[in-house]
Amino acid sequence: MATTSTQTPSSETPPQPLTHEQSIDKKLETIIFHLERLDKRDRWRTIWGSIHGAITIIPVLFTLVVLWFLYTHGQQLIQLFASAAMGTSQQAVMQELQKYMK
Repeated sequence: MATTSTQTPSSETPPQPLTHEQSIDKKLETIIFHLERLDKRDRWRTIWGSIHGAITIIPVLFTLVVLWFLYTHGQQLIQLFASAAMGTSQQAVMQELQKYMK
């Protein structure tokens, strides 16, 4: 009869069963190993999360600064743009009038 994968070959000795104390120690070592790996992973996730948060905050801060600037200096900017627009339109009208006057 052919041997199946669940049967052990006769050349190998089956593993010795662990005592209750050894199995608890083995389980605790496994838990400690996984906790150490999680600790390293969480540390890197925290570092990159902080970097990502700082990069995300930069556009928000920029927007707040621009809004504050527009709130405090908005009237001056509107007057500046209006006078510039009026000056260029007056110059254009005067140039057109001078063309027709000649």
